[in-house]
Amino acid sequence: MKKYLGLLTVLALAFFIGTTVVLAEDNTGSNDKNDDSNSTLVKDDSEKNDDDSASTPGGTLRKEMETRREEAKNKIETLREEAREKMKALREGLKNEKDKAKAKIKEIRIASREKVLTRFDEAVKHLTALKERVGTQITNLGAKGVDTVAAKAFVVVAETNLETINTKITTASDLMAKSTNALTAEEKTTLKTLATDIQNLIKATRQSLGDAVKSLKENVKIKRDAERSTTEPETNNQ
Repeated sequence: MKKYLGLLTVLALAFFIGTTVVLAEDNTGSNDKNDDSNSTLVKDDSEKNDDDSASTPGGTLRKEMETRREEAKNKIETLREEAREKMKALREGLKNEKDKAKAKIKEIRIASREKVLTRFDEAVKHLTALKERVGTQITNLGAKGVDTVAAKAFVVVAETNLETINTKITTASDLMAKSTNALTAEEKTTLKTLATDIQNLIKATRQSLGDAVKSLKENVKIKRDAERSTTEPETNNQ
C-alpha cells in the first residue's frame, strides 16, 4: 500500500501544473490580445465483470455509450484536422499576395492563431494523460480491494468535461481558420467566450481528477488501517 500512496502523491502534485493560452488577434494591422487560460469513461480491467457482457442490459448500454463516444471523438478529430489543413492552405496562399506589407501582417496573424491551437492541443494532451494515470491507479487499487467507486465517478466527470473542451476547441479552430482577415468584433467576442469556457472546464477537470486522487488516497488508508486492526490482535496473542 505504501507504493500506491507514493504514486498517488506524485499524481496529486501533477495537478498544480497550470496551462496558459494567450489568444492574440489583430485589428486593422495591430494585435488585440486576449489572455485566457486553456484544458472516455476510464475503462479498467477491474470493471470487466459479468455485467459488461454484451448479452446483459448493462453490458449492451455500456457498449452503446462507448460506440457513441468513439464516434463523437472521431468526428471532433476530423474537424480539428480539417481546421489545420485550412490553416495550412491560408499560409500557402500568402505566396500569391503581391503586397508584401499585407502578406507580413497576415503571416503574423496566422502564426498567432496556430500558436493558440497548439497550446489548446497541449492542454488537452496534458489533462488526458493525467486522466489515464488516475485510471491506471483505479485499476491497480481496485484489484487490491480498495474502494474506487467515488474515484471512478470523478473520472467520469473529468472525461465529460474533456469531451466538451474538445468540442469548443474545434469551434474555435474553425473560426480562426476561416480566412486570413482580421476577426470581426462579433467573432472576437465569440472566441473570447470560448476561451473563457475552456478555461473554466480545464479548472473543473483538474479539480475532478484531483478529487479522484484524494478519494483513492483516503480509501487506501482506510483499507490499510483495516488490515492492521485485523493483524494486530493476532500479534498480541503471540
